Amino acid sequence: MPHAKQQIREALVTLLTGLTTTGSRVYKSRVYPSGDDAIPGLNILTGNCPQDEEFGTLGGLEKWDLENIIEARAKPGDGTDVDDQLDTIEAEVTAAIRGDPTLGNRVMFCKLLPFEPELTDELERPAGIKRMVWQTPFLILGTDPTNLIFHGS
Repeated sequence: MPHAKQQIREALVTLLTGLTTTGSRVYKSRVYPSGDDAIPGLNILTGNCPQDEEFGTLGGLEKWDLENIIEARAKPGDGTDVDDQLDTIEAEVTAAIRGDPTLGNRVMFCKLLPFEPELTDELERPAGIKRMVWQTPFLILGTDPTNLIFHGS
């Protein structure tokens, strides 16, 4: 069984694949796929994941506060504005995650943290990036980081 963080990343990929604007262009990696055929698209990364020391180790359980970074990328073209595209992608991502806030009972909740959009010249043409950071706390057995303790109903 993969690590809990990988299971959560894969759940996000599954949940976010097929959105109206980004379609199947959903990736999970540390290096964003470049090229016009990958945009508009999403890239899902694992961010900080500190252990919640205040939670303790109740019955061998550990609580970790994982941050997942969802990068939305868009570029100008066909009369569309980058900011408008990024806002649309953000709305679609937010609606999808709020529709399944425990990611299939893998995490305690999903909370959108503050973020700022930016422009980049990393691609063939200038593009906009919106990095949405979602806090997704989860529980595992301390002796087995692959064993997610499911939540919710």
